[in-house]
Amino acid sequence: MHDLRTIREEADRLRDAMRRRGALETYGPAIDEAEALDRDRRRMIQAVEDKKAQRNATTQVVGRKKKAGEDAAAEMELARGLGEEIAALEAQLGPTEARSPSCSSASRTSRSPTSPRGTRRTTWSCAPGGRRVRRRA
Repeated sequence: MHDLRTIREEADRLRDAMRRRGALETYGPAIDEAEALDRDRRRMIQAVEDKKAQRNATTQVVGRKKKAGEDAAAEMELARGLGEEIAALEAQLGPTEARSPSCSSASRTSRSPTSPRGTRRTTWSCAPGGRRVRRRA
């Protein structure tokens, strides 16, 4: 199992490895989907962060205007609108994050922390559909 960072940075290597194993037809679509979901997720997170930065800057202007005794109704309305946009973007982000693969296209081998070195390792692989499969190595 690979994390999204590996899929993002080394998708071509993963595809080559799957091709060598004869499993590209099975796992290639999972790699493509993981890449697309990660790209969408990162784009949405950036949009949310940009809106939050705009809202924070607007809120600071509101504070300065109120401190100076000036009217800040327009800025407050802008901040409210930005808050609504943030909520809408975060609502879109939720399903995207839920669809992010918890189990990606390759396998991961791990040794139990309580096992001495050189003992059996458990390998977790992903079957089609994102199901985790456990094998002994």
